[in-house]
Amino acid sequence: MLSRILLAGVALLLLAAPSQAVELVTIKPATGSTLNSVPTQITLQLDGPVAEQGNEVQVSDNQGKRVDDGSLEISGNKVLIGIKIVSDGNFSINYQVMGQDGSVLTGTSTFSIANSVNPSPSSSVTPNLPILKRLFLPHSKMEHLLS
Repeated sequence: MLSRILLAGVALLLLAAPSQAVELVTIKPATGSTLNSVPTQITLQLDGPVAEQGNEVQVSDNQGKRVDDGSLEISGNKVLIGIKIVSDGNFSINYQVMGQDGSVLTGTSTFSIANSVNPSPSSSVTPNLPILKRLFLPHSKMEHLLS
């Protein structure tokens, strides 16, 4: 009889044990990465489902200005937030994410963007003015402009 009581007690303890906290599987852009193009969103993937409430992700530039657009989206075990980056530089991702089991994951990640936002002068197109003048100006005006 005593063994049954002990067995039942152990079973209750195992069932009542708190579940393991959610953990970060991947973050995109990856921590410490340098990108050559501007991403449109940050993605955190966890090892378990994420609660719909109680989550916060902020993306800031090296001046501390927020560059996320506030559009936090939860999709199963992923957290997505849109970003609106307008210059190259270093960026920080600060997150607090709650698993459906109530566990909370807090962390920080950084990434950089180089040579992507501001196009180089060699990539711009210079119009061919003589051809444009011949196509769009009457002949008499074109002679005046070309002389």
